Amino acid sequence: MAWLRACDVDEARSVYLEQRRVRCGKRRCRCARGGRHGPYYYLRFAPADERRRRVYIAGRFARRVQRWVHEFHFLRAGRRTAMALVNRLYR
Repeated sequence: MAWLRACDVDEARSVYLEQRRVRCGKRRCRCARGGRHGPYYYLRFAPADERRRRVYIAGRFARRVQRWVHEFHFLRAGRRTAMALVNRLYR
């Protein structure tokens, strides 16, 4: 996760926590018969000028990351509102 920088996520177009169930690919595994492993959690985000990225989040951190994602969306909405007010004031 060393390549994940805070600025990548701060400037992202979209950020969310994704829950997935996956197949391992082994022939004799239960997932080959329909059951899947998981759930596994991933932080999905799309930096401003790049394609979407997915970073694995350990299950024990999923709630903490979900709160962070919620706060991220709340703060970004507040920043947009503040910028709209500033633009109105300085027209």
